[in-house]
Amino acid sequence: LTIGLIPDLSLEKVQFVGNTSIMGAKMALFSREALEVCYEISRKITYYDLITHPNYMDEFMSAKFLPHTDLDKFPHLCIGTAGTSQR
Repeated sequence: LTIGLIPDLSLEKVQFVGNTSIMGAKMALFSREALEVCYEISRKITYYDLITHPNYMDEFMSAKFLPHTDLDKFPHLCIGTAGTSQR
């Protein structure tokens, strides 16, 4: 949340679960049912060319800074450094 890579949520709704990609890969290796779920998800993936969206480049350029430059989009975010008080 601090750097703005995921949507703003109340911190009570966020739980660290670690690297779930490793667990998902293991599940796909050992379970035919889990592998079928992976195939089903992959068939639902669609391609969307973001550069054709009229505001894409402006949004991309403003969002690439860490933390996000528009802190109004993250009302639950609290950034504090010694001697300063922000949100």
